[in-house]
Amino acid sequence: MKWKRLIPITICFCLSLTTGRLHAEPLLNGLAVSTEFGKERFIAALYSDNLTTDAQEMLSSSGERRMEIRVTADSLSARSVNSMWIEGMAINNPASSLEAQAENLARLNNMVRKRLRAGDVLAFAASPGNGTTVTLNGVKLGSIRSDDFFPMLLRTWIGSIPLSSEFKDALLADGDVDPGLSTRFAAIEPSEARIQAVSTWVAPEPPQPQVAGGSGIQPPKPDVAIAPPPVSGPRPTVDATPQPRESPQVTAEAAPSTTDTEQRKVVSAPPKPAQPPAQPKEPATASASQVAKSPAKPAPAAPEEEDEEAEEVMVTAESLLLRQRYISDVMRQTLQSMRYPRRAQERGQQGSIRLAVTVGRGGDLQNVQIVEESRHSLLNKEAMASVERASPFPKVPDGIVGESFAFGIPVTFVLQ
Repeated sequence: MKWKRLIPITICFCLSLTTGRLHAEPLLNGLAVSTEFGKERFIAALYSDNLTTDAQEMLSSSGERRMEIRVTADSLSARSVNSMWIEGMAINNPASSLEAQAENLARLNNMVRKRLRAGDVLAFAASPGNGTTVTLNGVKLGSIRSDDFFPMLLRTWIGSIPLSSEFKDALLADGDVDPGLSTRFAAIEPSEARIQAVSTWVAPEPPQPQVAGGSGIQPPKPDVAIAPPPVSGPRPTVDATPQPRESPQVTAEAAPSTTDTEQRKVVSAPPKPAQPPAQPKEPATASASQVAKSPAKPAPAAPEEEDEEAEEVMVTAESLLLRQRYISDVMRQTLQSMRYPRRAQERGQQGSIRLAVTVGRGGDLQNVQIVEESRHSLLNKEAMASVERASPFPKVPDGIVGESFAFGIPVTFVLQ
């Protein structure tokens, strides 16, 4: 009789724990690969309580959400990672929101000030009422308490101007993820030595000297967060048109397509930002875009035990706003000069291009090149030509240091 009473109680207890755990962990909505100059940089993941193909639904969700980057390149500079957020937020969010979140963006920028290595896992977990927690390899780098910050950050990936349309679509997959990519993503993990190295980035000050009659103050251990495992499963894909944000767009009249009677549009999309030229006093570490511009020798990957110095200087909210406003101005000026090639329209050609642009202090265009090209040469050439036609640009503000200013411009040609 005792066994008969105990068994159902035990089963109910286990089920309640399992149900609670499943509810607490967001589901994998999609995976996307980021490349630059034809080389893979990282795999991005987007988790949410509710799976969807609709960008606006994901952005307005009130549940748990998580953005995650697993590095596949040998290394990523801190400047490259931070520029993705700075430039993407500038293009996908209105000026009023940028000003309201400038301090938080500066705080995020200052959390990641060292080079990321292959196997690193950078995550941003949003919890309603608690803001966003930033971790690297499970080590907590810091928190941003505003609930409004995560949607702004997420728009760099799935906003109206994403890194690329393909990148955005892959993240908005409604859980229908390629099994091979999911397996490879799950296998990317940091070594124990790397986790320990990252924990020193946020280590507290040395303990206070021991006083008579008391014990020394022990530094707290770094917070460690366990990333939720990828969850995938086939689901039907639904066409969705995200609501555009306050970002510049240019439309071009075109003959009707056999499959679409709407206008064909030229829409810009945020890039993986280009790296500014190295300053004389900085370490001789060349980014991917710098290597393409000059024969400078790329720095070899540092061994794990090497003492890594911060490569990104501390920034302020004011300096970030200056950079974001200038990028928005250049983007708007470029889009105004952009045209959808007639032959590309007739052939139904679409695609995303990311450009690396360098502007002199006087606003003169010093260099423009393709970081990530589309499959169609007509679109690639027009993207380059639009920047050249739009120049010269406004003078670089005094608050932006350096002899020149390098950044990325995304362009996506879409037939709608």
